[in-house]
Amino acid sequence: ELEKSKVFDAEKTAEWRKLLSQIDPYSCYNVYAVKSEDIVYNWAAFAMVSEWMRYYINAAPKDMTFIENQAASQWQWVDENGMYKEPNQPIVYDLVTRGLFALIFHYGYRGEYFERWDDALKRSGLCTLKMVSVTGEGAYGGRSNQFLHNEAHVALILEYEAARYAKLGDMKKASQFRGAVKKALDNIELWLKQEPIRHIKNSFPRESGYGCESYAYFDKYMITTASFLYVAYLLSDDSIPAAELDYRTGESWQSSDDFHKLFLRAGEYCIEYDYDAFVKYDVSGLGRLHRKNAPAAICISTPGPAKPSYVVNAKKVKAFSITPEILHNGKWLSSTAGNVTHKVIKHSAEGETASAQIDCRWQNGTEVKSFYFLDKNGLQITLEGNGDIALMLPAFSFDGTEKRLQD
Repeated sequence: ELEKSKVFDAEKTAEWRKLLSQIDPYSCYNVYAVKSEDIVYNWAAFAMVSEWMRYYINAAPKDMTFIENQAASQWQWVDENGMYKEPNQPIVYDLVTRGLFALIFHYGYRGEYFERWDDALKRSGLCTLKMVSVTGEGAYGGRSNQFLHNEAHVALILEYEAARYAKLGDMKKASQFRGAVKKALDNIELWLKQEPIRHIKNSFPRESGYGCESYAYFDKYMITTASFLYVAYLLSDDSIPAAELDYRTGESWQSSDDFHKLFLRAGEYCIEYDYDAFVKYDVSGLGRLHRKNAPAAICISTPGPAKPSYVVNAKKVKAFSITPEILHNGKWLSSTAGNVTHKVIKHSAEGETASAQIDCRWQNGTEVKSFYFLDKNGLQITLEGNGDIALMLPAFSFDGTEKRLQD
């Protein structure tokens, strides 16, 4: 890109090419797979992309051994839907790693592992389309979620799949992917228009670190957002029209148990339910209810754990999601507790409706059946169980700018 734009003279870029060609990957990178069976997570995928791009610009040897070992080492973390399993399955890092493979495929990698990985991208790309909210947001869950780079990764994946289906002659499907890209970019733009701009979806001062892990500061993750938006741009094909997505039709989809998520969509609403949450970042229960064209913060976009691995501004932190509670020995016990099991019994979609049954079971044997029904009127929740039961319904108090009106 620097050469094409001629920001620097040819002598300087030639010098950089020469320096790039002198890199030894085995001493350059800190973490990588020496053998194909090595236990290495997405660090290896980043090293793979870096080496492929050196190879692409003729600044690396023609020996593909290093690249192939990285591609092979990553295959052991793929679930039955083609999604990528980082430790504890943070949903963002599924997108990140798939996006890295999409990038090298776009730039010509057709090595030993292309077919199996491209098949995984095709299967998981359809899953991504099902997981994106009606507001354009990627699914919540795990470390690094709720940053703007989440939607940048979503856009990258969707652009790659749009181009795939256009090449296959399925312009209807290609346009659906591009329509979802537009929704994701519109969502990012809402935050970029704020002053000052944000790298995470809240309005607290950047220096507060609210919602962030220690490593997730503005400079780092805003660069990440920009980098992956640029990759999405590289993969984009503007000859594919963006479809106006019809969110009225009912749809239900359950991930593998590795990612433990259920998604329902109908009547321009969507919900996301985590039935086995990783408690450092999330809790089990209904963690998202969105409506098309409505601000995501009106109801709930992500749950909150009792002991979060990120900064919060509350002195007394309580786990929350939209979820059943029971009265036991005079105390309300929430199903957000880690020792309560959540089990998806069934889910379905018909016409412009979607529904699901999820049962919660406490250690004392008490069970509550929860029925979720989505249509054009919104979400209806019905609980069935013995004794006193209730539904936790969180209400926002302060988002860094706006305060809830007091009764």
